[in-house]
This record gives sequence, C-alpha cells and structure tokens, in this order.
Amino acid sequence: MNENNLVNSVLKALDVLKLVGDSDKGLRLSEIADALSMKLPATHNLTRTLLARGFLEKRNNNRLYIGSSFMEIAENQLHKGLVRSADRELQRLYDSFPGGVVVFGIAANSEIRQMMRISPDRPQVLQRLNGDAYHPYANASGLVGMAFLPDSAVLQIEGHHPFAEYGAHLWKNSKALEGFLAAARKDKLVICPFDTDRFFRAAVPILDRNSRLLGVIGMSMPAVNIHQELKNSIIDELKQAAKRLEKD
Repeated sequence: MNENNLVNSVLKALDVLKLVGDSDKGLRLSEIADALSMKLPATHNLTRTLLARGFLEKRNNNRLYIGSSFMEIAENQLHKGLVRSADRELQRLYDSFPGGVVVFGIAANSEIRQMMRISPDRPQVLQRLNGDAYHPYANASGLVGMAFLPDSAVLQIEGHHPFAEYGAHLWKNSKALEGFLAAARKDKLVICPFDTDRFFRAAVPILDRNSRLLGVIGMSMPAVNIHQELKNSIIDELKQAAKRLEKD
C-alpha cells in the first residue's frame, strides 16, 4: 500500500495505541515521544485527543495506559461472535432439559451481564435480556464472575456491592466465600448453595485461551424429583457447551 495516500496523524495515533498497548506498566509522555521519534508538543496533542475519547487513560503515576473505549470496541467484537454461538448452545441445553431455565451472560468490565435465556414459560423463544448485572454473591452466574474475573474487576465489584451490605447475610464471613470461590476455580463450576430445597442452579465459565473470562452459561432446575444422576448430566452438558463456545 502506498503510504503517501494515508493520513499521517491517524497512523501516529495508531502507533501510539500499539506502543502503549504493548507496555505492561504504561508509558510516560516523554517515553512515547522518544520511542516514536516525535516532538513532545505533537505527542502531547495526540495523546490529549486520545485521552478525551477514552482510547487512553492516565493513572495516578502519570503514566498512560490503554483506555476503556479501546477495550470496549475489542470486547464488543468478541462478544458478537460469542453471542451468536451461544444461541445454538442455549437451544441445545433447553432441548435436553426442557424443565429448566438456561441462561447466558457476558463478562463486561467488572460484572456478568445478563444476555439471553430460554425458560418453560416461553419455550420457543430465545429471550434477549437487558444486560443487567447478576447479583455477585447470590447468583450462580454472578459467583462465576467473582471466581474468574481478574482481581481488579473483583475490587470494583466489591466497591459497588460491599460484602457487608450485599453478601454478609448470605455467607457467614468473607473467608467462607473465598473458600467457595477457590473450589469453583478448581472445578470450573459453581453450584449455588442457596435455596437448594427449591432449585438446583449451576453455572460454568467460558474462558479464552489465556484463561480470561468471556462469559457464563448456566441452568436452573426445580429441585422436585431432581436426582444426582440428572444433576451430573446437567453439569456435564454445561461444561461441554462452554468448551464448544471457547473453540468458536
């Protein structure tokens, strides 16, 4: 491609984003200017524009990092493919266990967002949900988020939903919750420990090749007449569905 036909300022902006994105510890303005052989005033104007649009962010150490707008674009593209594939898996699960409710959520920022469900009240309809977050301490899908989201995201969850206010009435203490989450990470499975006399609720993580959480797929089944063999079958089918989604 003839670079004479390209917009130089856009090329420089992309060079900045790639340079910052490749850095583990962020970069100072002067480091960006030196690395790209740019004058400091030009570098300042370019990064100021990227900051204003959220493609870069400046943290307390005055270093520049990739911003939320850039990551949201990448996540949205990833989620589109995942959501399309999840349609098929939800229908497959519901056909196998027609008495239950199957759900799918995506990992976005510091929460698991509700995206789709199929339930017995509307068995022929794949319901598109509004993206509200699952409860992080009470819900199987929300607990998958607590177990598999990165530490920075979990800190945000705890900031928005303090354990003392949202989780203490469910869990004896934070140590009990941590033990539960450690077991979930080991088994790649959450079985909700609440209201077990009424429902069996299970959810599994959908992970990328770097073990980063992409989403959650789960099922809720009335506890009436449910037996261990059926529980094991549900868990196995959920895990198989997650594996297929991870490959798509």
